[in-house]
Amino acid sequence: MNKFELGITIIMMITSVVISKDKGIRMNDIALHPDYPVIENSYKMTNDWSVYLPGNFNRRIEDGSLVIWRPGLTIWTSIWNNDKKEPPAKRRDRVIQDASKDRFNEEYDDKDSLFYSYRLNEESDDKRVAAYYCFAFGENGHVQMAIYFDNEDDLKWARMIWKSLKEIKPTLKSSTEPEEK
Repeated sequence: MNKFELGITIIMMITSVVISKDKGIRMNDIALHPDYPVIENSYKMTNDWSVYLPGNFNRRIEDGSLVIWRPGLTIWTSIWNNDKKEPPAKRRDRVIQDASKDRFNEEYDDKDSLFYSYRLNEESDDKRVAAYYCFAFGENGHVQMAIYFDNEDDLKWARMIWKSLKEIKPTLKSSTEPEEK
């Protein structure tokens, strides 16, 4: 576990204890669906992208999307390659231009990758609150997530998951490592 993952784990452990007293999602002691794989912590979604999950989640592929969920919180994920070799900022600008005109609470962040998110009220028959759409743009592509949750207090979990998206950069072999034959 690297320093980033250790830091996130400590923060999530502290937050889980505090949040469990809230109305929001409890990240501990929750029954997941027994027929689907369980994933947790740093999860490698593809060769290019990983996400940090603050607890146990189920995973499935549905309609070509990676779906990560637990009771009260569902993440629909699409991961796009950068086949045209466009810079991350250009792809982010296009997503912003194409986003719903009804979006609100936009947020931008530029660190290792470019990040963009917004909220959107969608029609639904369930009790979910406004959806959280979020993106991370890197050199090799970008991640698009639609995160749905039932309680507004769980926005903090959605934001934490979004901010944990990391592009996996290829590492160069050191000169002391043997060549594969």
